[in-house]
Amino acid sequence: MANTILQAVSYFGNPEFLDQIQETAGYAFAVVFNVECILKLIAMGKYYFWVSHNIFDFALIIGTDVGIFMSLVFPNLSIGPLATLLRAFRIGRVLNLLKEKKSLKMLIDTIFYILPILIKIIGFM
Repeated sequence: MANTILQAVSYFGNPEFLDQIQETAGYAFAVVFNVECILKLIAMGKYYFWVSHNIFDFALIIGTDVGIFMSLVFPNLSIGPLATLLRAFRIGRVLNLLKEKKSLKMLIDTIFYILPILIKIIGFM
């Protein structure tokens, strides 16, 4: 939830210190989510990928890691629309907390199924 709140306070014309706080916290959250994923993979093994919410989380983590890697290796590369899309999907983590709700589970599953299509569309832009 803290990750989502931190992303939500972003606005046009952010002060420099707020951008720096958000960037540093984003890296910290990425580390936490990666550790969580690794621990779940160790604990669940191949069964980790049998749950659609885990696959959704895994896709978000990989996307976040790729985005961080790209921004560190190519600091002048502008991936603005892709970064915005990744941020929007990361907000989906909050929905994962509420997975007991049937309607929210349907929404997450729908997003999971259209994700490959969205990636293809972004690739052609």
